[in-house]
Amino acid sequence: MQLGKVLEQLFESRSKISALKLFLMNPGAEFSIEKAVASAQINKQRFQKEIKKLLKIGLVGTRIAKQTIELPRKTRRGKKTVKPKLKTVRERVFFANKEFVLYPELKNLVSRAAPSVGGGLTERIRSLGDIKVALLSGVFIKSDSSLADIMLVGDKLKKDRINSFLKKLRADTGKELNYSVMTTPEFRYRLDMNDRFVRDVLDSPHEKIINKLGI
Repeated sequence: MQLGKVLEQLFESRSKISALKLFLMNPGAEFSIEKAVASAQINKQRFQKEIKKLLKIGLVGTRIAKQTIELPRKTRRGKKTVKPKLKTVRERVFFANKEFVLYPELKNLVSRAAPSVGGGLTERIRSLGDIKVALLSGVFIKSDSSLADIMLVGDKLKKDRINSFLKKLRADTGKELNYSVMTTPEFRYRLDMNDRFVRDVLDSPHEKIINKLGI
């Protein structure tokens, strides 16, 4: 049985797994309710229900944080653009409690359940356009030494489909993904120029699941 299915049975629901992934895969990050729901792609009411349970057992902590937001301003045609008006607000945020007694074990368990190479991932990536290179690293191969979790190179890329794919992938992994999407000409140019980012990604541990350029 896949570990993801095992987790669902152990922890009652997909909503709880999504909440656990979000906090355990992003140590040090803080999430408001709105940001958490958007990142984990789960129902707000269900998330609020799960967060109460996680707060009760001490796996998640909370605090009131200050945040600066930009207020919308109307500008008339032909008028000079005015500086945005900023406002400081206070909101409740949530974060993983690293002092929780089972934190290391749970983090390892959730990390092992993250999507890995295979499992239909290649087919999903092929549907995003004429993909020449698809490189997986970081969370997908359980490595912390790469600048990008996923790098896609191709042509006729379908932006809306890529955005939906990345959003779903972010929810599946529970992690804010580092990714790079380039056209083939851009990638070749940066490779020929010995671009530092591209070189670092290629020199770091990774797995190419699509490689039509023979790199």
